[in-house]
Amino acid sequence: MAILPADYPATALTNEQQSELEQALVESVNEGEEQFAGQLSFLGIRFRHGFIIVTCGNDNAARWLREQAPKLSKWAGPTLKTAEGAEIPIGRTVTIFFPRSRGVEEKVILNLLRMQNKGLNTAHWQVIGARESADGKLLRMVIDEPSADAIKRNKATVFFRFGVIPVSGLGKKETEEEPLEDAESQEPLVPEKGESEADKLEGIDFASLAVDTDNTTVTTADEEDVLLSDGGASPTRRMET
Repeated sequence: MAILPADYPATALTNEQQSELEQALVESVNEGEEQFAGQLSFLGIRFRHGFIIVTCGNDNAARWLREQAPKLSKWAGPTLKTAEGAEIPIGRTVTIFFPRSRGVEEKVILNLLRMQNKGLNTAHWQVIGARESADGKLLRMVIDEPSADAIKRNKATVFFRFGVIPVSGLGKKETEEEPLEDAESQEPLVPEKGESEADKLEGIDFASLAVDTDNTTVTTADEEDVLLSDGGASPTRRMET
């Protein structure tokens, strides 16, 4: 069961708010009504981009969570709602190479995307991998579904600087069954300085991507040619079992 802001994705929980929500739930369990004594069993909690997912151990725990989450007495954040099954938002794991962005902060890159592209909710994107090369910066991110739809409408490209660049991975949905490793433990996404972008970038064939951000030209390979070989897994900041 997901617990998320009532107007998600317009409002998304920060990492700090996710931890505060977890604690508010624990305190609410401790103060629970006697009718639920011995019945509030949970199997895990996951922190996703902007919300949390709780795995309930029984029907009573699910019923309690459904009733209590929108009215937690210890919660000072945005109004909450619950979602189950197909109602749970599904993010997309995408990879974008940003030319001429070596040394540029990720927040600056994301803000440029927001300013140059209609419908991109970059404030809700989660960077899960980043590496630099001599030619730019590669970012691997989980993005919200409305943003993914907007990128698809633009033929799997985004405007950046003075041109357009391809976005890979739009066909891969975030799944709870295949947690992604933390960014720190991933294999390098781009080569070290001096290596060839086209020949040595594992999982991505940049020889098939011709990008010129000044002359606004781009040649995009088929999506299958540029997907990372991680199986479409999803990021997990923490999970307790």
